[in-house]
Amino acid sequence: MNRLLLLSGLIVLTMTCWVAPAVSDSIDIDGVTRSFIAQIPDSKPAPLVIVLHGNAESGADIANQTSWRAIAKRDGFGVIFADGYNRAWADRNPKRVERGRPDITRDIAFIVRLVENFTTDGTADPKRIYVTGVSKGGAMAMEMICERADLFSAAASIIINLTDESAGGCHPST
Repeated sequence: MNRLLLLSGLIVLTMTCWVAPAVSDSIDIDGVTRSFIAQIPDSKPAPLVIVLHGNAESGADIANQTSWRAIAKRDGFGVIFADGYNRAWADRNPKRVERGRPDITRDIAFIVRLVENFTTDGTADPKRIYVTGVSKGGAMAMEMICERADLFSAAASIIINLTDESAGGCHPST
């Protein structure tokens, strides 16, 4: 029994030390509090990856379900897990109208503000900002590239592609 407790304690201690601590924070976007989790490396300015969760999830969910934190620690880049409003991201698809989804411009403003805050304070290298997402988060990553390609070096979506509805209005600036 004592060995089991000791082993369990060592595993928890190892995992705590191996992954850098993440900090929960929030910012105000047009009177709406938007939250996120950030893990920032010691060396700055660093590359920064913004990770967007799928529908009905949160930034904490995707942080816990993926290896982003461990990889960021290992490779020396920052990672932000942004929370969609009401656990969702806006959708420009005119065929989908759902309650509780934020206005697309507020989601864009939120992610833009994250980039601005972390580049202005010297945490992130403005030439090495990336955005990725899973499912609806992937759709939001594509929206970001369509609306603000000037801010990102690259984007990747997982389990979703750029919809025809979104592609018609997609005119990246760079």
